[in-house]
Amino acid sequence: HLPLSETYLTAGRIDYQPWLIFWGMPQLIEMLYTWAMALGGTEAAPVLGWGMGLLTLVGMADWGARKISPRAGWVAVACLLGGFTLAIALAWGYVDWATMFFGLAVLILLDEWRETGRRRALLLAGLVAGFALGTKYTAGVLAVGGAMVILIQAGRQGMGKTFRNLAFFSLPVVLAFLPWLLKNLWFTGNPFYPLVFPAGAMNETRLALYQSLPPFGDWRDAVLLPWRATMLGREGGEAYGASIGPLLLGFGFLGLVGWRLEKVKPPLLLAGIMALTGLVIWAVAGRLTALGIQSRLFMGFFPALALLAGAGFEMLERIQIPNVRLGRVAGAVLLLVFGFNVLEVSTYSLKQASLPHLLGLVSTDDYLATNLGMTALADKMLNELPEDSRVLMLWETRSLYCTPRCIPDEIVDRWLSDRAGYGTADAILVSWRAAGFTHLLVYQTGADFYRTSPNYHPDDWQTLDDLLALLPVQTDLNQIYTLYSLTP
Repeated sequence: HLPLSETYLTAGRIDYQPWLIFWGMPQLIEMLYTWAMALGGTEAAPVLGWGMGLLTLVGMADWGARKISPRAGWVAVACLLGGFTLAIALAWGYVDWATMFFGLAVLILLDEWRETGRRRALLLAGLVAGFALGTKYTAGVLAVGGAMVILIQAGRQGMGKTFRNLAFFSLPVVLAFLPWLLKNLWFTGNPFYPLVFPAGAMNETRLALYQSLPPFGDWRDAVLLPWRATMLGREGGEAYGASIGPLLLGFGFLGLVGWRLEKVKPPLLLAGIMALTGLVIWAVAGRLTALGIQSRLFMGFFPALALLAGAGFEMLERIQIPNVRLGRVAGAVLLLVFGFNVLEVSTYSLKQASLPHLLGLVSTDDYLATNLGMTALADKMLNELPEDSRVLMLWETRSLYCTPRCIPDEIVDRWLSDRAGYGTADAILVSWRAAGFTHLLVYQTGADFYRTSPNYHPDDWQTLDDLLALLPVQTDLNQIYTLYSLTP
């Protein structure tokens, strides 16, 4: 994502970048990151992302305090920060916390519309839901959830008024999202590029590889999705790919009972509708595609879960059982989980040497080497090449620190795509030279990882060996990265 912003700034314009298919994804937050990087350098982008996360947490605490209780507001914040992935994602410079920011804003605006009946709040809720969709396709759960809230209110308003309210909500969603579809249509002929059908740089081979992985798991991953995502999800792991912590699940489901309390019933009902809608869409997506099961794709409705969690905690405080103080037990569980996560995140941060780097005790090169290992040395090597060099990467997706010289293998399909398109080693080499590439960087560790993949045939690896035999080795970094010259 950040290499895209870096490319725009280097080129001095925003235009089609066929080398990165993710150019076709909605780019609202990337546009903000580009603006931040223009003002303050690369580091400004994750700082802006952190700021959006901070606003989300402050807003969650305040809204929870006003709708339930101050304690419930702080519990909601603790539940959001109780998952390892959610906590470290604040520093990623990615879009997950931005979708949660929009998710909270949609909740607040829909609740205002429910209380006041003002269509201005409904229009703004639709606009923010459109912003979320313009950040990530799967954040469209907010638009669907908002529509469900309006439909459930239909019994009190009549169908005619309900349809008008749906229009007031839906029109801003479409208008906010439409520019991204038109952009894709103009440059590639596919409004949903790089998905649905081949277009632009996404040929049939690449699209088939991108969509070829079977869905993870079985029926349990749909029916028991919240439990499975909580118990099986871990940062960097397969399938769910994120650790969201147990607090959202544990206290959140208790909050579905707490909505019956007359004082907080309406906002919790609203949050429940948004959360259940998100969970259903997540479950369906997880059975349709391998990527659809990932937790980070659906974090937009997590603020709704957090509000329910705050209410669930508050409900335990109110339950009276002889000789058992459930509030104390719930508080101990909350502190234990949150405390362990603080310890884990602190240890993770210390290993990254973030604070010494911030204080100027560790240089940027040493900081990158600590976190990126041999990749940092490879980037440094590539930056020492002549300025007119253009490097094609194989099995390496990371290119931020060598942009714009490097073209990454962004979905790790470049070799199979070129094999399908050109066939022989000589033809592939001719195509690379014709495209202006002067060097080839092979991430050998990545290639070794894919050698057992069913997508590869032994002939694919033999053709690679034939091609590399034609090229002189310029630099070998411990047989992890190998740089070849493509100059005839």
